[in-house]
Amino acid sequence: WRWEIVLTACVAVSVTMLVVSEIGHARVRANYSAALESMRVDTQLGRLIRKLADAETGQRGFLLTRREQYLVPYTAALPEIQSIVDQLTRYYARGNDADRQARMSTVAELVGQRLGEMEITVKLAAAGKWEPAIRIVATDIGKQRMDDVRDVIDELQRAEQVNISESVENLRSSLQLSRLSIAAVTALNILLLVILVRWLKQDARRSVERETALERLVRDRTDQLRQLASHLQDVAETEKTRLGRELHDELGAILTATKMDLAWVQGKLAPGQSTLGDKLGRAMKNLDQGIQTKRRIIEGLRPTTLASFGLMTAARDLIEQTAEQAGWKVELDLPDTDPDLSEEAEIAMFRILQEALNNAAKYAHATRVQIKLTYAPGIHCWLEIQDNGVGFHQRDVRPKATGLLGMRQRLVARRGKLDIESRPGQGTLIRAVLPLAEDAADVEAYGIANAGGSSDNPDR
Repeated sequence: WRWEIVLTACVAVSVTMLVVSEIGHARVRANYSAALESMRVDTQLGRLIRKLADAETGQRGFLLTRREQYLVPYTAALPEIQSIVDQLTRYYARGNDADRQARMSTVAELVGQRLGEMEITVKLAAAGKWEPAIRIVATDIGKQRMDDVRDVIDELQRAEQVNISESVENLRSSLQLSRLSIAAVTALNILLLVILVRWLKQDARRSVERETALERLVRDRTDQLRQLASHLQDVAETEKTRLGRELHDELGAILTATKMDLAWVQGKLAPGQSTLGDKLGRAMKNLDQGIQTKRRIIEGLRPTTLASFGLMTAARDLIEQTAEQAGWKVELDLPDTDPDLSEEAEIAMFRILQEALNNAAKYAHATRVQIKLTYAPGIHCWLEIQDNGVGFHQRDVRPKATGLLGMRQRLVARRGKLDIESRPGQGTLIRAVLPLAEDAADVEAYGIANAGGSSDNPDR
């Protein structure tokens, strides 16, 4: 809501700045137009005086020289004088200043009288009555009227000059006010933007802090879940080991003792007790099957080869048995000696190999399997199982596929990683990385740098 308020305020300030700018522009334009109008009126007033003087000069020159070419200025000035008077009369009629309107009426009246007087003298002279015309000019009436016209026009010109000065001053004031208003509005807009940016930075910082806290919480929960998964797997393996030991020690002893007793009884039978001997023989065979079943169950719970001879021997034994049953051609790249792994890590890698081989035997329909195990002391244990089987789309894997899920969980519980690459018709590559270093980032970086080292498929 703070962002919305500040954005709304910025928009309002921008609109205000636009309105202030337009108002200032309108005032400047009005004052400029008023100043220009007053200057034009002042010019027209000056022209009126000059044209009257031209007409008077032409009249007097004609009367003194009695030559008609001196009437040219007089004749040319008359229509211009009338036009100027009409323009000025309309201008002052539009205004609200009654005093100026009265003065302009006086000017128009005096100009009309003066032009009438000059017209009379010119007509008398044109009729050959030069003496009466000269006597009229010799009187002071014409001079007085010209002086009166000059006086009134001077007053009007002073008034227009005052208007020009006021308009120019108002123009300056409007420009200054417009500049100050725009500066103030711009400063306010900048302030609002600074506030907005500051809030955005605060919100971004809080968002980062929340994300960091969430990541920390997720990391803590992930560590807890990983520890729990590791604990559950360790408990399960421990329970399997205990159960296998009890089956071996107790059930094995019972079955062995029973077999010995049955063998003793079979040895004590008389030659004529063939039926009883057959029954005892069948019982001995069933007992042997029970002993084999017991051994298979114990091997499934905790391979004795792994406990007795180590990971590499147990892995080779498991691979040979599975390859013989599935009819595979196997290519092995395993260390000659057992890697220095903890008991839990050995079990995890063995179970992953066991599950991967079981899946390949059930679903891959492969003819060749490549298995490679790389051990970097203190860094990682890297296992790859690659087949040339039918492959699959990862999207087609059932969400509850316990085999892949179990392999992944075994690695996640120990900060490891499981990658599966497969395409229909191009086989499957399973890559399991079990970190041995304390810094999982170093392990991941090492793993990425060496990824795909054993794959013969260029697409992988």
